[in-house]
Amino acid sequence: MESKTLLLDPQSSTSERSIWRINPGTKFLASKVRVGNFRVQNNSGLPIYFGTQGIYSLILRVSLLNLDGTEIDRLAGDGLNMMAIRLLAAENGQQYSINRQLAQSMCDSITCPSPSQVQLTEVAGKDNACVLSAYIDISSMLKYLSARNIIDEGMIVQLEYNLPTMIQNGYSFDRYPCLFIDEVISDMPADKATTFTFPTIISERLVIPYQAGEALQTYAKRLNAYYNQYIANIYYFMITDPTSAVNVGNTFDLAFAPSNESMVFTLDGVQLIPFGSINTVAKKLALLTDFNGPVTVPTLASVYNNVKAYSGDSSVLWGCKNPNTGVTMSGVQSYGCMKLARMITNDITMQYTASLSNEASSSLVMLAECMRVYNKTTGIVGNLSTNPVMLNV
Repeated sequence: MESKTLLLDPQSSTSERSIWRINPGTKFLASKVRVGNFRVQNNSGLPIYFGTQGIYSLILRVSLLNLDGTEIDRLAGDGLNMMAIRLLAAENGQQYSINRQLAQSMCDSITCPSPSQVQLTEVAGKDNACVLSAYIDISSMLKYLSARNIIDEGMIVQLEYNLPTMIQNGYSFDRYPCLFIDEVISDMPADKATTFTFPTIISERLVIPYQAGEALQTYAKRLNAYYNQYIANIYYFMITDPTSAVNVGNTFDLAFAPSNESMVFTLDGVQLIPFGSINTVAKKLALLTDFNGPVTVPTLASVYNNVKAYSGDSSVLWGCKNPNTGVTMSGVQSYGCMKLARMITNDITMQYTASLSNEASSSLVMLAECMRVYNKTTGIVGNLSTNPVMLNV
């Protein structure tokens, strides 16, 4: 299949958002939609290093719309943390080289300077974002594009940018980004199907109130946001530092691992995982790899809580330290996953238990892969349903 790369300037760009229009009749590969040709900088001249989301930390919301303005797919807010999970899928060698340059994530790869030592590759002096050309892969963010092959009906791509205060040392663009697509110049036809099914990420942030005098904090809730939706996988992680008595912020979007953590999902009155459900770190990591796929983390300390460097010293955590961000990779990459693969016809509830010290409150983020259906002929998008109509609009 022959193709050529087209560079499209935005129809509109500000410090808050950019909008691109791809005209109908332009056949392009759905797997090759990306944004680039720009760099980030700051006025103070300080380096910029991103957290677990990498370069995607710049994005507050990415939307894909048809030419009538109907939103087909999106990834927004807390849902961007899904990119942190997807970036973990790359093997150690990829994270060491090409992924570090393209995704610019907080490094997850390690090297072995000696048979008895491991260290993050960041120790070798990796470039900061100010000296790297930025590249944002839209196709990896929006699963609607994964469900398509060749698109010719046109579309609108919209990016909304994060506030500079949400990035370490702040940022600005040296120039506004451009959109890259690969136009098909052979006689290969566009997708003939009219209806496409794909998952989209729906996020919900649950605030867990602090219960004074309780050794364990327990929180149960019915997840109303997911009623009448078909959910493939549901992910969760603690975005508040469980060891801090106050909310100190989370600039690098870390996923903390609290002590004595357990999660119980109940669907229509039936507990999904028996024998204590997800009540150990090992089970949590095992289910993540079973349902989401293998992940690469810099030693197990990054997913375990409170691993000490020395048995006699309770103040020193064991884990590789990132010299650029100052983060010790100990209990900061703890993601949970549960496979549902079913329609929520009645209710889904969760019960979360952990040792939490934040007296203000703690925040638990839920990310659900909700199945959607889009008809490119009618322009109607809705939830996948088990009913014969197949659409809940």
